[in-house]
Amino acid sequence: IARIERLEMESQRDRGRARLAHALAEADKDGDALHVAGQIADVATRVTALLDLRLTLEGLVAMLALEEATAVINAVSGDDRVPLTVALAAAHAALGRRHRALTTAHQLAEGEERDRALARVAVALGSGGDTGSAQELVASLSDADERDWAYEELTRLLARVGRWDEANAIGQRISAADQ
Repeated sequence: IARIERLEMESQRDRGRARLAHALAEADKDGDALHVAGQIADVATRVTALLDLRLTLEGLVAMLALEEATAVINAVSGDDRVPLTVALAAAHAALGRRHRALTTAHQLAEGEERDRALARVAVALGSGGDTGSAQELVASLSDADERDWAYEELTRLLARVGRWDEANAIGQRISAADQ
């Protein structure tokens, strides 16, 4: 940590702390990982690191990381809150908490912001194997760019595991020529 603290720019120190927190989590140093993540000054970097800890760890420290990330997001207002809420919704979905993910996404204003969150939730659900729910959710999106992005990601997920027919069927739903 001493090397990280000697870095010249705060953003460099924050990125170093986030990487250190992840490494500590991987080494089963849960409490130390949470402590280091809590020292990150930049709100977005701190939330990302805390959500990473929640997805990496199990047990009490994992829950504390999620609670801290949620508290940090709740303290943010305006446009800065949107990407953090999107990340939180996706993390809930990755943890298999579909209802909580959808509730979190619906905190955002209707339109592109909410559709972005719902697209991320859908991809996380698909990554967890719930491709049926993911496809239903993507089909409900009104923003074409977010819908196409989610379909493309689901197509990639299915192709990676050799589910070619499903991947092709979803890929056919992409409307943008550049996707």
